[in-house]
Amino acid sequence: MQKKVYVYCGLLIICILLAVQPAAAKIMYFDEEDNGRVVDARVNDLVIISLHENPTTGYRWDVQATDGLTLKSDEFKRPFSYPPREGAGGVRTWDYVISGAGTQEFSATYHPAWMPAEEDDQRYELVFNVLPARSFSTLVAGKSNTPTASQLLARYRANEHI
Repeated sequence: MQKKVYVYCGLLIICILLAVQPAAAKIMYFDEEDNGRVVDARVNDLVIISLHENPTTGYRWDVQATDGLTLKSDEFKRPFSYPPREGAGGVRTWDYVISGAGTQEFSATYHPAWMPAEEDDQRYELVFNVLPARSFSTLVAGKSNTPTASQLLARYRANEHI
């Protein structure tokens, strides 16, 4: 009888530990097709947003983001061509780490940099419903070996050729 109790207690402990394992940070990619989406996320997830832009014409994305989105990188890349094409557009990419729970928003307006935004300018919006990180489970289950958002960003940057 005593052996059965130990087996059941052991199984119960294993089930509890498996249930409270911390979730790994996710990488989420967004582009023009995702305009207007509402996305469920967690604190520490990595958000990568890529939009076409042509700054040589003066048009740029004017970005607004709530405080719970921490900007890690803002980069513009032209596609490779030889010889280089003058006036060619490219892709602007922003990397954010979600740092605050609740509703977080990314919005951008595409307009000439020297002009104020107007009502008919192209707009892009994403809304994130962010749940808190599972810090309690890390305390219960021990040190987590799941990657952090910063580690995911470093891996993503190291594999840009993909």
